Amino acid sequence: MDEDRFEELLAAGTRVVRVMTNTPVFVDEAMSAISAGSHAAAEDLQVVEDLLAQRERFGISYIVVPEPALAAFAPVIARLAGR
Repeated sequence: MDEDRFEELLAAGTRVVRVMTNTPVFVDEAMSAISAGSHAAAEDLQVVEDLLAQRERFGISYIVVPEPALAAFAPVIARLAGR
């Protein structure tokens, strides 16, 4: 799915940052490419970079959000879970 199509599935103006990570099977090294969607700001990219750095350093990936924002993350978590 190309980025334009992905953004079309979301509410207008939704800020999207896509991350493509390889599986380090052959070279035993991982790398991630980060791409900002048409509405993403520099701060959005920084959040993703911080999450990737935490995953690399501590083996975790999470972000703290205010309670009212949790519902907005439900589709993201479902998508990550393959639903």
